[in-house]
Amino acid sequence: MSTEPRDLGALFRECAAGRREYAKNAPDDTRALLEVEANTLEMAARVADGDESPLYSWLPSWRWTEGMTEALYRREVTDGPR
Repeated sequence: MSTEPRDLGALFRECAAGRREYAKNAPDDTRALLEVEANTLEMAARVADGDESPLYSWLPSWRWTEGMTEALYRREVTDGPR
């Protein structure tokens, strides 16, 4: 691997695309797992790009930062409850 800095979000998206390529010819049970991995990598890319929304489902609420709680509250006030 290169030691040059890379766009982490782009790298995660590349990895997700690779998992989906593997999935095309994989057995059904493996295909499902590869799709879960690809979706997880896509969410990690969003986090790397600055979107913390995937963290709300990954972390229990007691581990949310104060900033996450405030951002969620602001979003609910603006967009309505989810």
